[in-house]
Amino acid sequence: MPIIVPIKNDPNHQLAITLDNVVFNLRFLYNETKDSWVMDIKDGNNTPIITGLRLVPNFPIIKQYVSPNLPKGDFVCNGNFDIAEITRKSFSSKEFQLLYLTEAEIGAI
Repeated sequence: MPIIVPIKNDPNHQLAITLDNVVFNLRFLYNETKDSWVMDIKDGNNTPIITGLRLVPNFPIIKQYVSPNLPKGDFVCNGNFDIAEITRKSFSSKEFQLLYLTEAEIGAI
């Protein structure tokens, strides 16, 4: 079952989350000029692993990156395929959900 990653309607917030039995710190920033969200992935000590990942609809977010420190699965902003952009209120309005899928869940798709 995918993990729903909660994104607040706060333009700069961070949360600690356990993915595949490892604690990660995720930071979410909203860019008002570009009307888009970006995510930083940090380890449990808050050391950046990858920063500035733009959250886009219905597409794997970390698939193209290779690092032994990244989560083993992937994140997807799941939502309406008719909506082309994720905006400030897309998560709070429930138009989109940020999901984390394990390797096994990705393999089953």
